[in-house]
Amino acid sequence: MLPSLRSYLDRVGSDLEACAASGVISAEQARAIRSWLAEREASSRVRGSVWVAIMAGLFITAGVVLILTHNWDKIPDWGKVAGFIALLAAVGVAVLKAYPWKPAAAVALELLWFFLPLAGIGLYAQVFQLSGDPVRPYLLWLALTLPLAWASPLPVAAPVHVAAMLLVLYRGSLFHGNLMSLVGFRGAEPVVPLLAWIVSVSIALLAALEARLRLRAEHRGYAVGALLGWLVLLLLNNTPLQASHAGILALACVSAAVLWLGWGLHARLPESHLRAPLGAFLASLYALSFAWHFDETKAGSIEPAGLALTGLLALGAAAASLRLPEGSLSPQARGDKAGRGGLLLSMAVAGATIHDSIPAWKTAGVCANILLACAGIGLMWHGSLVSSRRQVDLGAGVLFLVLVTRFIDYFGSMLQGGVAFLAAGLCLAALSFALQRGRTALLSRVREGGLP
Repeated sequence: MLPSLRSYLDRVGSDLEACAASGVISAEQARAIRSWLAEREASSRVRGSVWVAIMAGLFITAGVVLILTHNWDKIPDWGKVAGFIALLAAVGVAVLKAYPWKPAAAVALELLWFFLPLAGIGLYAQVFQLSGDPVRPYLLWLALTLPLAWASPLPVAAPVHVAAMLLVLYRGSLFHGNLMSLVGFRGAEPVVPLLAWIVSVSIALLAALEARLRLRAEHRGYAVGALLGWLVLLLLNNTPLQASHAGILALACVSAAVLWLGWGLHARLPESHLRAPLGAFLASLYALSFAWHFDETKAGSIEPAGLALTGLLALGAAAASLRLPEGSLSPQARGDKAGRGGLLLSMAVAGATIHDSIPAWKTAGVCANILLACAGIGLMWHGSLVSSRRQVDLGAGVLFLVLVTRFIDYFGSMLQGGVAFLAAGLCLAALSFALQRGRTALLSRVREGGLP
């Protein structure tokens, strides 16, 4: 048995004795639980015969691999393909036999079953000396494993299949020289074949559908974020959706982050699975907070389709913010309304940068700093309300990052002497002390069950 599990069982045993001594449970119940734990411990041990069997399997596998490697050129082509098909069938039968009697073995075998077709495609191409589009073998692999991802009762194939589809979507649509490439040129204008759009959009829709029907809600959120990120990257690349204007990109990034966070709140995901969308939102605001450094604006290429996509992202994010479930941002009505207003205001600040003027950019940068500081304070306050230490720590970290970044921005050029460094260090120490005192006070209220 692993040491961690053993120490856990020891702690449980001491807790049982304490509960029996205090009268929470009877002595008979404590003895019954301890005997059940002892039986479980004995059954979980890997006996010597099992280790011998494992070593035997490893030696047999190594021997088979060495024999095949040494005689690979002597095996006829039909023998290689037939051997692979026999192996694939054997693994499939083993999965069906192992489930549900040996779930751990079934999971491992199903993963092997899932990735074997990819190895088979490579074997087929090597045997028959084939080459061509680098993405087509992966498309064939996704098609071959689609039934397994939809029909398997184990929670393994579907998440891996969705992740594989998203990786193929990114690799195929955002790079040149393949069937799915959405980036192409004819003269100065981007030209994309209709087939590339059909395949790329189909994979995106299939990934969204499979995530909706086959993944748990907390895992589904990562697929939503990946698809929104893909849309934003389409705006960056030289495609018919290109909108390389800095203001439009800022609005698209903030809107996508708000939409992702709003989707997670609508789905009522637990706090641990809202960290990624919340982090994306805070990161987009932090990037926008540097806009006050802009001294000149550079308008890039703007395609009408890209402008329309940005507008759809902004409208979707605004609708998601306005229609959030009551109390999703704060248990208090005022705090909930302030949170919704903050999300909408962040998109308004990002949208102001579409106007090509230096004052607009500098104003947006100042507003983004204020919003980010308010977000940090709001997280600390909300964490104390719901007794969440993580939210208090995150809010303190955000506030400290904003203050230190702006302090270095504003006073960095003045730090040219020892006295200036000493004064800066004292200011940062005072800032750290004040934040730590506020954090400690809020955490004490968290331990007491939150603010009244």
